[in-house]
Amino acid sequence: MGRKVLLFIFAIVSMADLYQVYLGGNRVWTKPLIMLALGGYYLLHLKDINSSGKFIILVAIVSAWVGDVLLLSDDYFLFGLGSFLIMQVLFSISFWKDRSISQSSFLYGAFLLLSTGAITAFLWDSLGDMVLPVIIYTLAIALMSLTAFARSRDLSGYWLVFGGTLLFMISDTVLGIHEFTDLNLGKLTVMSTYILAQYFIVDGYIKGHAHEG
Repeated sequence: MGRKVLLFIFAIVSMADLYQVYLGGNRVWTKPLIMLALGGYYLLHLKDINSSGKFIILVAIVSAWVGDVLLLSDDYFLFGLGSFLIMQVLFSISFWKDRSISQSSFLYGAFLLLSTGAITAFLWDSLGDMVLPVIIYTLAIALMSLTAFARSRDLSGYWLVFGGTLLFMISDTVLGIHEFTDLNLGKLTVMSTYILAQYFIVDGYIKGHAHEG
């Protein structure tokens, strides 16, 4: 199966899942297929990727798939959160291997601390026993975005990867507000930004490290 075919399947199952979100329908088939298709797309590029972090990215994709499956049920919310936490840490480790730290990295880190602190403060009264997991999870997202920002800008696909982490932050912020407050910002927003985030990160990483085999 070719790369373009898998990318097409990824697009189709993503749209099908968003449609099920819109309908409030059963996503037991559509949601798991999203990361399976994107993971297959990445696997077909694996032999052409020249980076010591390429297998870390692969495990991160698998962790995201596990998280997607677990979050199909509210009973496994914490376990799903844990799977995505692992994914974020793995992405961060891989991004760190491409680091080229500048003064702007420290400024962006300060911005992330302020913004994540403000979001946590906004949700604080609604978190209850979830305070510690949410703080850890929020810091992991911030770390993922910071390490993406600190990557060498000479890499092709740099802005795709960094933009993907920003979309992740938007997706998880909206999800947190949706889960822990009375505000309903829409599951479509959560899922559409999540899908784009995963695609941007994976495709951007491929563009930065793959050579024609």
